[in-house]
Amino acid sequence: MFLTLGRSTSTILFLLSSLFLTGCLDNYIEKVVFEPSADLTNIHFSLIFSDDVKIKYDKKFKIKDFGYVYLEKYRKNQNPFQIGVNLKTSIVNEQDYVNIQPTDKLPNNMSLPVAFPMIAIRSNESLAPGFDFLAYIDVKYKSWIGVVALFDPTDESFPADLMLSQIFLRDQAGNPALVAQIFGPHQMADGTKKQAGVALFGNFRALTKQGVINTQQVVELTADEDPEYIELK
Repeated sequence: MFLTLGRSTSTILFLLSSLFLTGCLDNYIEKVVFEPSADLTNIHFSLIFSDDVKIKYDKKFKIKDFGYVYLEKYRKNQNPFQIGVNLKTSIVNEQDYVNIQPTDKLPNNMSLPVAFPMIAIRSNESLAPGFDFLAYIDVKYKSWIGVVALFDPTDESFPADLMLSQIFLRDQAGNPALVAQIFGPHQMADGTKKQAGVALFGNFRALTKQGVINTQQVVELTADEDPEYIELK
């Protein structure tokens, strides 16, 4: 079920690893940026695309007083296309969301890039026919926040049937902490078309656990086919 809203220092090692399903993520993504607030009450992370991805959508979806999820469109020589989250972590405790039925699917019936259902909050302002923009909130484990944008079915920013998924960060136990997906349009047997889109999900508790990340540091990670350890100080 979806909820629709209008506009209104210690050191830790993380594992950067990739899971490629079809195609090459490096062709599309420049980097992921993770930046918590100094007091760990606000989380900002974004998926920044390469200059080859010239997507036209530009939107900020405000969610009560918690902050917003956003799309920033490509502007030549100025700004790459990106999707991101800038929210207070207390959103996972919002009582208005407790009784919403969680879902394990995106609106186009694809599975979420996490292993359990989350509640979905949908913007009711569409930028184009078929456009969909949602925030996903983990009200059960109170750890994950995600953002998903589905584009106009005629949008050809990504090739048909493209499916890419990448885990950008894992903790030392090997659990995913920051996950991105890109998918192209898909023609169904009945003639309908699944939208292309992008998704970004982060486990803010894993990323900020016990203050192990120096919160004055902006962490930038690039897509890398060879796993490596990144030391965050």
